Amino acid sequence: MLEVALAFGIKPTGSDPDMVDNIEEVLEWIDQQVRLNGPGAKVIAEQEYDIPETGEHGTADVTIVSPSLLHIADYKNGYVLVHASKNPQLLLYLLGAIAKYGERPAYRITVLQPNGNHIDGPIRTYDVTPEDITRIRAEIAASFRDNDFVAGKHCKDTYCPHRGNCPQFLQWAQVNAADAWYPSEVNAITDEQLALALDHAETLQGYRDMLRKEAMRRILHMDRKLPGFKVVKGRMDRDIVDHDAVKQVCLTLGATEQDL
Repeated sequence: MLEVALAFGIKPTGSDPDMVDNIEEVLEWIDQQVRLNGPGAKVIAEQEYDIPETGEHGTADVTIVSPSLLHIADYKNGYVLVHASKNPQLLLYLLGAIAKYGERPAYRITVLQPNGNHIDGPIRTYDVTPEDITRIRAEIAASFRDNDFVAGKHCKDTYCPHRGNCPQFLQWAQVNAADAWYPSEVNAITDEQLALALDHAETLQGYRDMLRKEAMRRILHMDRKLPGFKVVKGRMDRDIVDHDAVKQVCLTLGATEQDL
């Protein structure tokens, strides 16, 4: 809807009135940004960028190009808040825009999130500094180094297609399990040790849950056998709720008070 409105200069239309209102709000912001950037500013919708630093490509929802500025904006329709400050996705798009349009005196990235209840409002902008550009390029370069991986709690917070079979994370989990599990009394450990143990235990608990689910999937649905493990049907604990009723039944069946 946003792309069509920008491409043909028409008002957004659709069966969802809330969506139409959201797009109209975004279009007003875009129009304001173009006016602020003066003559020569233009808007490109759904611009695909080749990102030379990564060898990948991405598509920016909105790009505002002027002689003095490159501005990347991304529309988010969800309710889960997306932060604009140093947003990695938008910074990658910005690298692609720099490669396509050339360097500019100033850079900005913006999250357009009409449904996001953020203290800074539904539209949030971050002014990208030269240090931000240098940092993101350095992080990309570091990520391509062979065998230079650092595993830890951040592995569960970021997307990585290899974390399910990552030897570095497995090694990290084994080493830090000692901190996350104290088999003896824990009231003697220091506050610093306790904080570290809690931190590691939280991460490792999620890792254990993932391993357990994968083991159950293989055993139950793939007829696989894991050495030393098997699925056992759980036993439900039973308890007497109404003791008087049970006593009366036993007496009726011939039991005596002494038997009970």
